[in-house]
Amino acid sequence: MRPKIAEFLGEMVCTEGIDCLKDSIRMNGCLADFFPEAKKERNAIRAAMNIEFGIKFCRIAGEKDEMLKVIRLRQLKAQLLYEAWLSEEAANYIIITFAKAVSMPLKGLYEYQYKESTVNNMNVLADKTKQILLDAGLEYVYEYAVELMKTSEERYHDYGTQLLELAAEREYAPAQTKLAQIYEKNKELPKAFAWYQRSAANDDAEAAFRLSEMYRISGDKKAAAIWCGKAAGNGHEKAQLQYGIILQYGIGVPSNQQLALQWYRRCGNQGNEEAKKRHKELLKIFKDVEI
Repeated sequence: MRPKIAEFLGEMVCTEGIDCLKDSIRMNGCLADFFPEAKKERNAIRAAMNIEFGIKFCRIAGEKDEMLKVIRLRQLKAQLLYEAWLSEEAANYIIITFAKAVSMPLKGLYEYQYKESTVNNMNVLADKTKQILLDAGLEYVYEYAVELMKTSEERYHDYGTQLLELAAEREYAPAQTKLAQIYEKNKELPKAFAWYQRSAANDDAEAAFRLSEMYRISGDKKAAAIWCGKAAGNGHEKAQLQYGIILQYGIGVPSNQQLALQWYRRCGNQGNEEAKKRHKELLKIFKDVEI
């Protein structure tokens, strides 16, 4: 029943305008219906929607730059969580309600203000966007960079690359891995290797697995086994299968059939059919030996 609050309040705002949220009697009734067991939550939601957060949202809704709308909406959610002390669920309801009220799109992040800008003022607007993204968090810098790099326009793609490098330099592991993958695809292997190393050091499973593969190709079986084990330990499905094989046959490490079984089982639990098959076959060998 709870998710309906977004639709209900959204319709109310669309029909009557944002000021209807200031009607405390109606809001009390609405929120009581949706949060019958959470009086404190109702009060916090009403307060957040009635006062400063409602004003902030109105300003966000008036922003012509669609990307900035999304970023500022996320910043507003953070304030709801950490300043108004709302739960994740309640904060989401408010954000969804407000977004619905003004038909705000939450996609198309690369549709932003300097799309029609001249070359002269584009850099200024790009710097403004960069700062807003940084204020929102490195994950948003990364998300926005990825969206930009999907476009065919060179200026968007180049700016996306700049943002990706920015997040990578600030030790955001997904950005480091993405950058390494780009270098690897372009055959710039030393750069790819360096970024995989930095990302793997930040516990990125995909980076550790790719690092393992690069070591394997170069012939360093011991290093390949070490990094494959780290990737497997961080839940990387392919790494778990590969690490099981490494342990079963002693590739770069002493052979350990029992551990190989464990890794095949863990990988199989993620739905990997090859791991399930290898687990079954190795288990049969154990049983035959016991007989």
